[in-house]
Amino acid sequence: MFLLVKCKMLLNSCIFLKASQEEILELRQDASDLQEYSNAKIQRVTRYLGVLAEKAHKLGMIQLFVLFSDVSISLSLMPRSW
Repeated sequence: MFLLVKCKMLLNSCIFLKASQEEILELRQDASDLQEYSNAKIQRVTRYLGVLAEKAHKLGMIQLFVLFSDVSISLSLMPRSW
């Protein structure tokens, strides 16, 4: 009788361990999927920030061109006193 109880306890422990191992594998897969998703999002945001930086740079260059053009026009319209 005692041996039968011990065998049932051991069997239950084995079933619990098997279930735990399966849960661990499933959690590892979920973590891997989340990591892959996060990396993809980070890459997408990084590309988007690069595009924004490029556009900001171009806009800055355009603003500089407009500023220098305005200064040049203003200087050409000023009467020369010398």
